[in-house]
Amino acid sequence: MNHTTNQKQTIADQKQTIADQKQTIADQKQTIAAQKQTIADQKQTIADQSQVVFDAKEFIERVVKLMSNAIELRDPYTKGHSDVVAQITTQIAQNLFGDIFPNIDSVSHSALVHDIGKIAIPETVLNKPTRNVINRGRI
Repeated sequence: MNHTTNQKQTIADQKQTIADQKQTIADQKQTIAAQKQTIADQKQTIADQSQVVFDAKEFIERVVKLMSNAIELRDPYTKGHSDVVAQITTQIAQNLFGDIFPNIDSVSHSALVHDIGKIAIPETVLNKPTRNVINRGRI
């Protein structure tokens, strides 16, 4: 009888082990599902942040272009000048630094608005047909 009792105990222990393993598997499945949801949430957060960065870049591009257009409206004689300066300076920066310069857009933006001071210059001075000699105390 002792042998049968031992076998019954062994079977009971194995059943308990199987039940414990099933519970462990169920817990692991829940953990995996939670991790999948976390990954999905993180992907969505990254996508949202990427859109914000894209929107910010687009906003900056528009503001810089608006400023450049305002400069050209102030001095139509130089229409297109800022675009040419931006192309040339961007090309120079790319030739000098290649891919190691991460902010090539800032070079272009700076070039587009390099004549921003023209907005504050009176039209009589800005469009004067003769050479401009500016008395800084008068403007």
